[in-house]
Amino acid sequence: MIQQSGFFGITLFGEKQKEISDLFDGYNKAIQDHFDELKILTLTSGVPYIKGGLAYLDCKAYHRRDMPKSIVIVGEVLDGRLGEAALPLAYLNREYVRLISQE
Repeated sequence: MIQQSGFFGITLFGEKQKEISDLFDGYNKAIQDHFDELKILTLTSGVPYIKGGLAYLDCKAYHRRDMPKSIVIVGEVLDGRLGEAALPLAYLNREYVRLISQE
């Protein structure tokens, strides 16, 4: 879809959005429309973003690099928005990790 449209978007999730993050992990291939029943918003490019995120980055793809097992796409940020304040959600080595300690 990125190659066809030339645009992509990034929604940065908060710690309470693990369930939504799991919808897009690549293991849920049986799900036809990952955005079904999710509240979305759009920015400059019209790319869908999931409401409730920490931030949103609206990007135009300008370089693609094929790698042995993946593709790297470099983009220019066209627009951005801050969303709801929360602790960030991070995924590392197949598990969710906390980046910031709560004190």
